[in-house]
Amino acid sequence: MSLIAFLQRSGISIHNIRHIAVDSRKVEQGDLFFALPGARCDGHQFLQEVAQKGATGAIIDRNFTGSIPEQFPIFRVDNPLLTLQNLARDWIQEVHPLIIAITGSYGKTTTKEFIACLLSPYHPTAFTSGNHNSKIGMAMSILNELQPEHTHLIVEMGMEQKGEIAHLTQIAPPDIALVTAIGNAHIKNFKSIEEIAQAKAEIFSHPNTSTCLFNIATPHSSILGSAAQGSIRTFSPDASKNAFWVLHKNDRQYFINEAGTHIALPKLSLSSPHLYENVLAAIAACRSAGLEWGQIAHQLLSLQVPTGRSNVIEHNGILYINDSYNASETPMRAALDHLFTYTSKRKVAVIGQMTGLASLSKETHERIGEYALQNVDELYCLGGDCAPIIDIWKRAKKPYFWTCDLDKLIFQLRLELKTDDVVLIKGSRSNQMEKILETLIPEIPA
Repeated sequence: MSLIAFLQRSGISIHNIRHIAVDSRKVEQGDLFFALPGARCDGHQFLQEVAQKGATGAIIDRNFTGSIPEQFPIFRVDNPLLTLQNLARDWIQEVHPLIIAITGSYGKTTTKEFIACLLSPYHPTAFTSGNHNSKIGMAMSILNELQPEHTHLIVEMGMEQKGEIAHLTQIAPPDIALVTAIGNAHIKNFKSIEEIAQAKAEIFSHPNTSTCLFNIATPHSSILGSAAQGSIRTFSPDASKNAFWVLHKNDRQYFINEAGTHIALPKLSLSSPHLYENVLAAIAACRSAGLEWGQIAHQLLSLQVPTGRSNVIEHNGILYINDSYNASETPMRAALDHLFTYTSKRKVAVIGQMTGLASLSKETHERIGEYALQNVDELYCLGGDCAPIIDIWKRAKKPYFWTCDLDKLIFQLRLELKTDDVVLIKGSRSNQMEKILETLIPEIPA
């Protein structure tokens, strides 16, 4: 059964649907628009706009009494968001793919993309696009990406509050569930990192989940192990840990120990060593899904890192490390480690404040400030939460620039960056750090 036939059976009698959309700005001809209430605006306010753009219809709240475009198909429901989620759940039941679900405080999207690259040549595979990992984005992406011929589905599950991942597993019940790492991202909504681990462990909560994978080297991995109800398989980027899959490195190459068997990895075109942790997690998922080592080896050389995750770009003699997608403490340290490898260049760190840390903000930024002192030659900071970093750099009498204005930061970078510099760009999403590269290198989108 096609998605259109499925929607028609569900009471949405439209014959030509291109995509499911929830953002009026992104609606294109043939899209079915779900009018969802948001923190800043309500999708019902944009029915005229989506109709003019050629949307094929809209799902709206049954109690909406505002203006509706003439001759524009609408379908009134009790709760448009719940309808979106229920349709995604029912579509999964219709197609019945094997589901691999991924969560973690960082590394989710990169791991998901790596799994998709390794798995898709051997099994028709759908995967949620970009970072669509929320109660809205995941459901929308499932309806847009999952086709009747797909035997496997890879979903990313994000959270900001307790209970959110458990809810997502009701929409897409994992057969294989994976936790990449536990960190202090979103700590503002929790009392401790232990509580974050408990919330991430909800990915193991569905009775359908037969395989539970997690990084045993991550903080509070014991909480993950205690929550797992299916078969537990662990992996570790730390060779000192006893896991089913362990990442090792010698002078020449990386290899993986799988239950006592050593498998050498080919030399991969990965810009930063920490990306091998995502490779390890992806391999654990694919081995759990039944891939042979030969199949995995054949695909490893095709791995591509998503935009904004340690991409290296050269422009006008300056080397940029685009790690602008997001930031928390452990990924920030990994990004600085990547910068430190360029021993013969002037190393410039452009750091945006790490948000969502609540009472841990000061000490976390202090640790990053101290860490950056080791090898960073010049520091640029964006955001008020960076004050502890600047205090450390003032005392050390090392060169820095600090502002809360992104345009001022970009202007200063234009003045100060020099040929042969290597420049790391990293910060939380709210800083919009990607705009730095979009401005400095207009022809290469961040």
